[in-house]
Amino acid sequence: MFPVLTAYQVSTSLPLSDSVKQNIVEHLSQLQEKFKRYFPDSQRAQTLQWVKFPFPAVPSHDLGLSQAE
Repeated sequence: MFPVLTAYQVSTSLPLSDSVKQNIVEHLSQLQEKFKRYFPDSQRAQTLQWVKFPFPAVPSHDLGLSQAE
């Protein structure tokens, strides 16, 4: 949404109000907290790279999954 917001600001020459800036900051802070809640262990995230890249030619380590999984 930031590119859309920037384009809007450029086309209208209107600055962002402090309340809009505060809403953005609050939203991003809440989003960060939710990510921490759903993904609390950053070390575990490293072992779950297969989620981000599910189709590597050779797995880097044993994922503990069956062929069906």
